[in-house]
Amino acid sequence: MSFVTLFAIAASHWNLKSDLASLGFAWSWLENQIAAATKWFPWANSSTRVVR
Repeated sequence: MSFVTLFAIAASHWNLKSDLASLGFAWSWLENQIAAATKWFPWANSSTRVVR
């Protein structure tokens, strides 16, 4: 099963409104894309770290 399918099953189980479930899925997807991009580009990865 894909993540989309499992997300839909969970949203249905918890009786979430479709607009809120879609927003939650979009947020999750976007957050994962940003995390992947941060790891992919060396300059982005180093700029997100705080050196103390």
